[in-house]
Amino acid sequence: METRFDEVILLIKQARSNAIKQVNIELINIYWQVGAYISNKVKNAIWGNKTVTELADHIEKHHPDLKGFTRRNLYNMKLFYEAYTPSLSNDNQSDIIVQTVSAQFNQTTNLTTKYKLCGQ
Repeated sequence: METRFDEVILLIKQARSNAIKQVNIELINIYWQVGAYISNKVKNAIWGNKTVTELADHIEKHHPDLKGFTRRNLYNMKLFYEAYTPSLSNDNQSDIIVQTVSAQFNQTTNLTTKYKLCGQ
């Protein structure tokens, strides 16, 4: 096997791996933020459970390009947020937690968490 191009191949593979990690971080961030938004609306009795279903239907109907925001997934985002949120007295601290959580998660951890939250 020819090895003169191994360094270039390694650079490409590392860049791909880094890109995947960045995408995963952004996905975790949006799941966290959507989960926080839903959780707070439900917790403060601004939204009922039916509203989450209406949100999922709205996204599907008016934004069909936004995939993965079904009723079940929105509830999973809410559960994800609630499972990893300690009791905070200052709402401004939640921004710090988003970065900390996203920095600590990798793809395997995220998938494991998803399956645990889904009860699988």
